[in-house]
Amino acid sequence: SSSSSSSSSSSAWPPGGSLFYPGGNNKQVTKCWQTLSEVNLAMCVNMRDSALTYLAARSPALQALDVTSCALLTDKAIVFLSEQCPRLQKIALDNCVQLSDMAIMSLSTHCYLLHVHMHNCR
Repeated sequence: SSSSSSSSSSSAWPPGGSLFYPGGNNKQVTKCWQTLSEVNLAMCVNMRDSALTYLAARSPALQALDVTSCALLTDKAIVFLSEQCPRLQKIALDNCVQLSDMAIMSLSTHCYLLHVHMHNCR
C-alpha cells in the first residue's frame, strides 16, 4: 500500500497550484498560451466577451478558433480577437447570434482568414 504526503505543495489543489493545471501554477500555464495555435470553445454557451478577450490577449500565435454556439459573444470580443491574433486563419462563428458585419470586417482587416464558418449570425 502506498501513501501520499499531504504536505507536498506541488499537489495542492488549488492553493499553491493552478485552477487550470494541477501541480503547476498559472504562470506556467500562461507561458503555454503564448504558443497556443488552436482552441475549440464550441458550445461554451455561457462564455462572455471577457473570457475570449482574456484568451486573445495571451495567445498571439492563435491560428484556429471555434466559438460555435457561444451566443453571448459580441462584436467587441471578435474585434479585440482580430487585433490581438493576426495569425488567425480559421474561425467558426456559427450561432453567434449577436455578431454583425462589424466583427467580420475587423477579422478581414486584421487577419488572413482561409476558412470562415458563419451561420445564424446577425
